[in-house]
Amino acid sequence: MQSNPLMYIIFDCLLETSNWKIHTLANHLSQNNFLGKLDNEYNKDLFKKNFLIMNALFQLNEDLIGTQYIVIIETLEIRLININENQISKPNKNLKDYYLDWANFETNSEAIESLLNTFWQNYSTYDVKNTYSPEKISSALQFFQLPESATATQISKRWKTLALKHHPDKPNGDKDVFQQLQIHWQVLKTTLN
Repeated sequence: MQSNPLMYIIFDCLLETSNWKIHTLANHLSQNNFLGKLDNEYNKDLFKKNFLIMNALFQLNEDLIGTQYIVIIETLEIRLININENQISKPNKNLKDYYLDWANFETNSEAIESLLNTFWQNYSTYDVKNTYSPEKISSALQFFQLPESATATQISKRWKTLALKHHPDKPNGDKDVFQQLQIHWQVLKTTLN
């Protein structure tokens, strides 16, 4: 398998900020000159950048086997977590197989258009409330020290209080606690809608 040069650059990004969206990661890589223009056609350029990032993520996950880390790669979110956090979701084998096959990098314009249309159709019907198990939601509420019956207002208020208290820019802030808060907030904010 051809090694992806973005693999360790992305790992460094994930160590710095554990939660990313694919488009924010792509923007970050582009702005820091790690990912340039790959095609003159807009959709093909977008597709190739996405392909390189997803390929790097799946290669990185393979490389992390036997370490304390795993990368959770979902449709709309990428997270680096410690395996012992018990937050592992089942990998999407079809997605992994697709992005580890370099033959897909040179996909034609019509196929890319079809993939983009399918993505946006799936995205518009994406039910974020069902992306996290009740156990993950319960664990996040416990981390926030909130009861199972907490309201959206209580959850939002607690997030703001804890984020302000533990933010790394604060004199007594704690980067590790803040990162854990962000992970649990990602779970809890899906319950607010």
